[in-house]
Amino acid sequence: MKARILAVIVLLVVVFSTGSIAQNRTFKDGSAWTVSFIQVKNGQGVDYLNSLKTTWKAVQDEAIKQGLIVSYKILEGTASNPDDWQIMLLVEYKNLASMEGNDDKWDAISA
Repeated sequence: MKARILAVIVLLVVVFSTGSIAQNRTFKDGSAWTVSFIQVKNGQGVDYLNSLKTTWKAVQDEAIKQGLIVSYKILEGTASNPDDWQIMLLVEYKNLASMEGNDDKWDAISA
């Protein structure tokens, strides 16, 4: 009987201590990123980058002005195989929550 009571007590201690440990956050809220990997047809890389300048970049610049995003980046690399990407588009948001609920603002910017 004493062994059962002791086992229950140990079990309760383990369950409750695990719960309190899980609640301690070991990270801080920070920015969130979206990443797009773009595969460009051979010989079209410069044309695609030029199109990003006129359309995508303008939308991102306006989104920064309106506070929808923090920053953006365009990275270019060499594909390691025919199915690999060559261009990476990154968009930084203030946090995960700021990525949602702004569809009307994004639609207005895109228009």
